[in-house]
Amino acid sequence: MHVSDEPQVRALGARTPRGASPPVTGSETILLVEDDPEVRRVTAMVLRRCGYAVLEAEAGSQALALCAGQEGSIHLLVTDLAMPHMNGLELVERLRRLAPAVKALCVSGYLDEAELDELSLQFDAEPPVSGVAFLPKPFLPDELARRVRQVLDGETEIGDGCVEVSTTQFKRCDVVRATGRIDSHNAPRLADAFNAIINANRFKIVFDMEAVEYISSAGLRAMIDTQKTCKRWTRGELLLAGMPAHIRETMDLVGFVPLFRCFDNVTTAVASF
Repeated sequence: MHVSDEPQVRALGARTPRGASPPVTGSETILLVEDDPEVRRVTAMVLRRCGYAVLEAEAGSQALALCAGQEGSIHLLVTDLAMPHMNGLELVERLRRLAPAVKALCVSGYLDEAELDELSLQFDAEPPVSGVAFLPKPFLPDELARRVRQVLDGETEIGDGCVEVSTTQFKRCDVVRATGRIDSHNAPRLADAFNAIINANRFKIVFDMEAVEYISSAGLRAMIDTQKTCKRWTRGELLLAGMPAHIRETMDLVGFVPLFRCFDNVTTAVASF
């Protein structure tokens, strides 16, 4: 995850579009465990800007020591899953011996939710580790903030985000329009729309984002994968049109805007081909 630490990192939700969820903030205490110093620094910065008190540890043993010496409650453990000496699930199991009520959120770039459940069942703990939420890497600041709030509030699912995706074919190019929230559950629908155009050997695509309220890292991956395919052998390109300011701000923060040509509206994007 790459996030600028400039003051504009209010990407936690810069503004709340109409119909979107309210800002996700809190005041609870979070124990953050991450062995990568830069990832730990940026993640802690995001959480603190959401209002949380953050304890930082670079390894499981340090996290256990912090927990043992903590006078107040630790409400949530946010831990990398793959760490040397003590993995995230082992840490959850051992930490709950000290703080049985602590909630847990594991982050990893290697597993999905189903694989995490399977690993939890296979883990050498009696009973198996349970009640562990998951967030895949890489993630955007607002995804982290939203997922942390959900876990603290006892929600296990990322949400019931709804998106409508439609495709219109023009002589010069194809326009894909999305309306609503693009999250990890429905991002495959966006990817399917892009892939259907590419499979028809059409590589000039405009993505109309004017009605997009939110886009997760899964949606951004679909966009980047499509751009790579379209630009291969200079056959085409994915253009972005009508991108809302709050989404552009988040994409700026993670360094994705330079990957695309952006236009104010669909008409000018289509005309550029």
